[in-house]
Parts: sequence; C-alpha cells; structure tokens
Amino acid sequence: MNNIKLGNWDFNELILEDIDLYSKFIKESDCPTNRFSSNFAYLWANSQAGFARILWKIVDGLLVTFVFTRKNTLYIMCLPFGQGDADKVIDVTYQCLRYCNVWNRGNASETKVDTINSSQYDFLKNSSRFHRYFRLRKLMGLERFYGIENLLALSGKKFSNVRMKINKFNRNYPQAVIRNYEPGDFEQLLLLKEHWNQTAGKKYAGVFDDVAYRAVLKHYKELDHVILVGEVESQIAGMISGGPLPNGESWSYFLKTRSDFDGLSELLQVELAKTINRINPHIERINVGSDHGAGIQAFKKKFNPVLSLERFVVYPR
Repeated sequence: MNNIKLGNWDFNELILEDIDLYSKFIKESDCPTNRFSSNFAYLWANSQAGFARILWKIVDGLLVTFVFTRKNTLYIMCLPFGQGDADKVIDVTYQCLRYCNVWNRGNASETKVDTINSSQYDFLKNSSRFHRYFRLRKLMGLERFYGIENLLALSGKKFSNVRMKINKFNRNYPQAVIRNYEPGDFEQLLLLKEHWNQTAGKKYAGVFDDVAYRAVLKHYKELDHVILVGEVESQIAGMISGGPLPNGESWSYFLKTRSDFDGLSELLQVELAKTINRINPHIERINVGSDHGAGIQAFKKKFNPVLSLERFVVYPR
C-alpha cells in the first residue's frame, strides 16, 4: 500500500491490488455506480499515464477517489462508493470537497467532483441538502448504454444499419476470426492503436489513451477484463475490451479497428455483448461511455441505446 500525506489527511495511492476493495464498496453502494469513468480498470489504467495520481481514502465508511494533479491541485474523481443514503453520500462528498478547497487555496475551478451522471443526480436529489451544498455545470454529450438483448437479436428496422455493416464485413472477409486476446498479440495491438491514432483517432481532439491502452493489454487478467480481437489472415484488424462489472452491469472500454475493414467495429461490439451474455446472462446493459464528438454520436446512435444520461461537474457552494 502506497501512502501519501497531503496536509492533515493520509491518502492511499491506487494500485492494481485495490480492485477487490473497490469491488466490495461498489457492490455495497446504494447510490448508482454506473458512471463510466468510475470503473476500476479505467481509474487504474489512466493513473499509469503520470498526468495525475489517483488516490483513495475511506471517509465515514465510504470509499472516496481523489485526483492529485501535477499542478498540486486536489479534486474528487467520482461519487463515493459504499452503503449510504443520499444524505450520507452528500455529507461525505461535501466534507471531502471542503478539504480539497483548503488544499487548493480556494481555487473554485479545481475544487469539484469531476463527473456525475443524471441517474446519480436523481439519487442525490432525494436529499434537500444537495442544492444547498452544491452547484452543477452540465457537460456536452450523453453517457450511452446499449441493451444486450437488442445486440443479440439485432431485429427490426432500427438495427438495419448494424446488420448491413456486419453482413458486408462477413461477405468481404469470410476468413475473419473473432477470438480472445492472447499476450502474444501485444505488439500487433500496439501497431493497431498507432494506425487508429493516425486515421480515425484524428477526428477526436485530445486522444491521450496510449498508456491506458498498454496498461489494460498487459494486465487484463488482473483487471477481470475481456479483450476480443478481429483477425483477418493472421493480421489483427480490430479489438474491443470491456466486460461485466461489480454493480451487475457491464461496459465497453476500448474499441479500435483499422479504417479499411468496414463493419468490423459493429461486429466486435456485438461479439462483446455475446461474450458478456455467456459470462452472465442476467446482465442487461453495456455502458459505452460518453458521445461528445459527432462521429462517436453517430456510431453509438446506430445501436439504439436503451439509456442516455446527461453528465455534470459538481462544485461546492
């Protein structure tokens, strides 16, 4: 356990072995834990980039995740995990934000909960204290969730585009294989990511996920992470990662494909849904994250999300 002291508080720096602790607190949570960026694999993988240190502390029985930046500022990454009603979650969050504010010397723009979604907001509004203690800033884009049964069936007109894309890929590449990732694929997947950065990735300003991508590939087993690859004649043309989560739902993290294999992205998304369904048939949804870019919005809408949530940054009053 790596300890760090900031002022009067002791914190623990997030390490890979903390996954069981996070799973325990997430399972116990009364507040929705369906925020994409609060998944352990996301937190840990991004902590490896060195842009900031991810810290955690148990405060009044709740597990709170902090970000300590290179600029020496401190903020809360996501809502606390653990058993507690809206009043308790609000009290712990406010207590931690007040500490952040003191550390940040009153810097209001840096003292925040980085993101919550509208399902979490609905939970917090059960307490009259919420708007007394906090103010919100709405973010662009929506957090999208696909229905697994929908992806298994792909039935009806609303999925015609997905079916067309997959059928086209299967016709063009009948020799293609979708299989589980193996450590020996690592170098090919790095080349795939480099190709993606130079092609599709150019559409998205601020793509800084190379380190997180490497970290997930190297430690997918410890992260309980599923990785599928699409292979055409011994060449890996695409990959997708994700899997079941401790909160009884699932997520899709990385999706990278070569631009010249049209339809592979759709196929991989469906194959991940099938894999999650085999692991746990009771899981109903896949969280695929936010869609604040036009290209991402168009891609995610074709899967007809069953849930779309607004996102907010939370500041103390």
